[in-house]
Amino acid sequence: MNIDKKIKHYQENFKVINTFFLSNWKVEEWNTKWRDFARQLSTFRKESFDTDERIIFVVDTNKYDTLTFQNFFKKFIYTLFKMDISNFFVVVLTNDQSTLLLEYFQKYSPDPVAPTVDQYDSTLSRDNSIADTFCILPWNHLMLTPYNEVKTCCVAEDVLGYSNKDTLEEIWNNNTMIEIRQSLLNDSYHPNCAGCYALEKHGSESIRQLQNRIFNKQVLQVKEDNVAKLDKFEMTYFDLRFSNLCNIRCRTCNHHSSSKWYQDTVKLDPSYNKPVLLKAGRTETDIWEQLLPHLAHVERIYFAGGEPLIMEEHYKILDELINHKRFDVNIFYNTNFTQIKLKDRTVFDYWKNFTSVSVGASLDASGIRGEYIRKDIDWNIITYNRRLMLDTCPDTHFKISAAVSILNVWHLPDFHREWVELGYICPQDFSINLLQHPSYYAINIATADYKKTVQEKILTHCNWLSQYANTEKIQKEYMSVINFMFAEDNTHKLKEFWAETNKLDAIRKENILEVIPELQALK
Repeated sequence: MNIDKKIKHYQENFKVINTFFLSNWKVEEWNTKWRDFARQLSTFRKESFDTDERIIFVVDTNKYDTLTFQNFFKKFIYTLFKMDISNFFVVVLTNDQSTLLLEYFQKYSPDPVAPTVDQYDSTLSRDNSIADTFCILPWNHLMLTPYNEVKTCCVAEDVLGYSNKDTLEEIWNNNTMIEIRQSLLNDSYHPNCAGCYALEKHGSESIRQLQNRIFNKQVLQVKEDNVAKLDKFEMTYFDLRFSNLCNIRCRTCNHHSSSKWYQDTVKLDPSYNKPVLLKAGRTETDIWEQLLPHLAHVERIYFAGGEPLIMEEHYKILDELINHKRFDVNIFYNTNFTQIKLKDRTVFDYWKNFTSVSVGASLDASGIRGEYIRKDIDWNIITYNRRLMLDTCPDTHFKISAAVSILNVWHLPDFHREWVELGYICPQDFSINLLQHPSYYAINIATADYKKTVQEKILTHCNWLSQYANTEKIQKEYMSVINFMFAEDNTHKLKEFWAETNKLDAIRKENILEVIPELQALK
């Protein structure tokens, strides 16, 4: 069985309290990661478990060399013992070396009881609901994070390399990238792409599907060439996240993606010792210098962050494109839309130069709800900026790009309708991104009654949308919200949701129920 089927098997035969995925931790981050893991695990610990209860831990034995993995697993066993969780209630799912893991338990665990160690098939089985597994992005694109991870895209599982150690050209044809490309050419499921496949099962359009549609000609050419190792290093699509520089603290975010989160992070974990500003690259100008040669053939640039509209690098890229008269480049944004100027430069003046600019505003709710979820925004400034944009550059495409979580799913239809009726967006200019991490913010933690109420609101809203042309896509996205919400019962994560919410409320001197009173039903 693959990992999904293994987990489902245990969910059908036991009361699964939680599933922890333990992989892809950098050694230098172990101290922080193990502390976070112990804190999460403590929220599920009980004085006594029912005999049919289990906690699942998924472990990838191929992420480290043998000695490093042995130390990793010793630490895992020690953490279980420290939390006073008996091996009887432990299920370890691994892709390899299941016998070795049992030996580690016998050697290092003070608990004489053996846990359940089960092996899953790491080759993902074919899902007939998805006709094609191919993705163009490994052939035309790299995604850079502020914390130096380089991936095939923003939802990819595998880290291809690190921009503070490797050049982008070295990563472009390294063993991991070639292996991913070959798997996709063989029309096989690759674990790197699991996030997209999961969304597609719920009826959402994934990044994979979207980019295949946009780069359809490239898809046909790549499949015809059938080559996994590329002769040229030419990116036609950039996903640029130069740093974590940001001016707000979204509830569902963290310091990795927002410098403004730093003080809250330190208060939550006083041992946290990363710098406030995280920046990609080996030097201050490294990434900029590596990207310059690609500006001659780039077709599409996606700016995210942090917050791109307050980054110098963002304006340098636009200046360079204008200098080379590359007005044909398609430019896309993920922005909190709070600031439209940097020093004497107004971004609206830049956008007028380009043939195609699309702005995705990361807004999840209106008014005080929006200000709570995306801490430090001023809703009056958001609406002022939108009105100014309509007056200054009305032809620039603008849409709401909402992250749908337990915080806003009840209010989402109201927010959408409000902005349509105010004339700020067209009915179809609203997109839904189903939040999956952190899992305690996902909408599937809701109770059955709460889900039913949300479902009724969404169905009523879709009925209202049906009076407008070109709303079929957004209605389909709303249906995917319902599908995702009911696909899994994760109400056991409500305890973690309230624990994390209360801690952050205390730091920020807020009260979630004063702002989002409907969540009282989940208490």
